[in-house]
Amino acid sequence: MNIRHVICILAVLGLAACATGGGGAGGNPAIRDHPVDEERLLAFTRGRPADFHSYYATVLKQGERNAVLNFLRLGLELLKHGEFAHAGDALDQAIRRIETIYADNDQARKARSKFTAEYVKDFKGDPYERAMAYFYRGLVFLEHDDYENARAAMLGGLEQDAMAEDADYAKDFSLFYYLAGWASQCNGDTDLARDLYEQAYLLNDQLSPPSADANLLYLAFVNSGPVKMRTGEHKEKLYYVRSWAPGRTEATRDRSIALAANDRPVPLVPAENIYFQAATRGGRAVDVINAGKAEFKDSTEALGQALTTSGIATMASARRSNNTFDRGTANVGAGLALLGLVSTIASKRTKPAADIRYWDNLPEFIHVGTTIKQPDDAGLDRSDLRIALFDAQDNPVEAYTNVAPFTYSNHVGDGSDCDWIGIEPYKRPLPTEHVNR
Repeated sequence: MNIRHVICILAVLGLAACATGGGGAGGNPAIRDHPVDEERLLAFTRGRPADFHSYYATVLKQGERNAVLNFLRLGLELLKHGEFAHAGDALDQAIRRIETIYADNDQARKARSKFTAEYVKDFKGDPYERAMAYFYRGLVFLEHDDYENARAAMLGGLEQDAMAEDADYAKDFSLFYYLAGWASQCNGDTDLARDLYEQAYLLNDQLSPPSADANLLYLAFVNSGPVKMRTGEHKEKLYYVRSWAPGRTEATRDRSIALAANDRPVPLVPAENIYFQAATRGGRAVDVINAGKAEFKDSTEALGQALTTSGIATMASARRSNNTFDRGTANVGAGLALLGLVSTIASKRTKPAADIRYWDNLPEFIHVGTTIKQPDDAGLDRSDLRIALFDAQDNPVEAYTNVAPFTYSNHVGDGSDCDWIGIEPYKRPLPTEHVNR
């Protein structure tokens, strides 16, 4: 290869570097909606609840890039409205895709690549979101009295909590251990239940094992889940913020809940804080995620500039004072410049901006309680439930005191089998599309 060839390559690579530096989210075809004809939409929504067809349409329009996110939102919304079979199907669709991120194939490698913008990648969720997918799937199994699969789903959620892209962290979702124990107790696996309750208690000493006769589980979901934000020179730093209802502040946002069923108090204890799970890894606070990409981008850019400058200077020195040309020195300089441009291109191709898509209908707090079913608990519905909400200062939130809550499940039977009921103090409309595409 002579010096002219090297110069030509440098010119081409230089243009490539310029080309890869442009473009943004708005111009990227990967985030555009896919056209969906009526026939395909009808086929996709056939047999599914009519009130949710617009959400199913969003799944088709936004394609695989947002499939996990859209199925998670849809699955939880279906569960909240008692559509358990469809909720299970939607959550299964999300979980199957989540599990591909650690597979050994091109799609998984693309998901882990530094050279693919985070907002372009197929959404797989952060560890807390993936864990919650298994949690809600486990609740569907509980609804169907499938206790072994319910236990497996809760333990599967713990595995997701432990896995990040580049490290392993402790499994600290205490509620998952507790509900895995509950599923075991309901299944008659008392020894296994005891072991799992012990794990839950070690993480959260308010989670004492329930009575051996307990067969009615209450779960109360309070406030809204964490919101993802980004900052930094390359918008590479991901962080989480709490959210609360309009007009509330950090001090007055909903935090805890008291419950009475058929005028009997139900002891609820705080079991999980989803914001804490998002903002920590194994209990350790993290405020910068995705910084590795930014460091790679900065270091390759600096290296590229240094090598290019050095190469050009070396080529210039090849021309001697007597107007002769040192070809060997020139080739060394060209080689350095070539390496510099390769490094620059690698920097330009690195897309460190953090992905701020997030699961937007999660709660912040989950409270749990258990009781022994009483004869009048059969057919328990929201008219039999009374609540009182409290803010962070333990002051009652009057707007929600003694108001019949929104419930997930009203299928409390009169037998000895286990049942569960989910309670949410407010019914919030969910936009058809996520605020962050």
